[in-house]
Amino acid sequence: MRSPRQGGFTLIELLVVIAIIAVLVGLLVPAVQKVRAAAQRMGCANHLKNWGLAFHNHLSATERFPAIWSLNPGMHNWSVPLLPHVEQENLFKQINPVQDWDGAANLAAAAARIPLFICPATPSSREQTLAYKGVTLGPGDYIPMRDVDANLFSRGILPLPPTGDINGVLIERVPTRLADISDGTSNTVLLGEDCGRSSQYKNGKLVGPAFEPVGWAYSNPSPNLDGQDAQGNILGTRSMNGNNYFEYYSFHSGGCNFLNCDGSVRFLAESLPISGMAALVTRAGGEVVQGN
Repeated sequence: MRSPRQGGFTLIELLVVIAIIAVLVGLLVPAVQKVRAAAQRMGCANHLKNWGLAFHNHLSATERFPAIWSLNPGMHNWSVPLLPHVEQENLFKQINPVQDWDGAANLAAAAARIPLFICPATPSSREQTLAYKGVTLGPGDYIPMRDVDANLFSRGILPLPPTGDINGVLIERVPTRLADISDGTSNTVLLGEDCGRSSQYKNGKLVGPAFEPVGWAYSNPSPNLDGQDAQGNILGTRSMNGNNYFEYYSFHSGGCNFLNCDGSVRFLAESLPISGMAALVTRAGGEVVQGN
């Protein structure tokens, strides 16, 4: 009598199963990456919404938005007076207003790593910025623009705004009133992404060397809108994602998140030309802001 046949997979059946699993994984990975990217982009937008609430709470208390940096008498940037409004009261109390942001008494505070300052899409390897005066500064991925770079007008890349005013919302030393934003709070950008500093990125690639140490407490120089060319160098017709040297730059696909002066957050496509971005940056330029 013949013994019963033992059950099991043949080699061909096993290879077929492996091939099917490989196909399923290949289909699943891009979907997971898209979901993850969407979650990071939403997390970044939520951070900016929180900053919008902080700005408006400060506005309610003082009738002003803070200056991009001020002397009181020490030099500190826009984010310091907002700290109590983003649940950082204890950190705010550690800052000595008499000394500059990088004074000996303030370096410990400047080294604090605060999640609300960091876009979730920024590469995880970039945990903090370069060491500065023996301290690793806490990173900051969101910036205001002081103005539009005058070189864009002198080189003919942009025409001057109708009013000739090229200032952004937050200027140096002088707090901003709502009346100063004559272009409209829904048509004017307050904060945008500038991610990955102090590491230097161009067109999605990490390049070297890293530039000077900067973090959320860094106060000088004040960023201004330069535009970027196809290679990622400053002064060009691109509005974002060319380089992160105090320019709008994100790790989201296709654009950046921005906070408007009315507290709303929107995602702008990187195809937006520099003329459109400049119109959104100026607070009283008198430009007609086109749909984007």
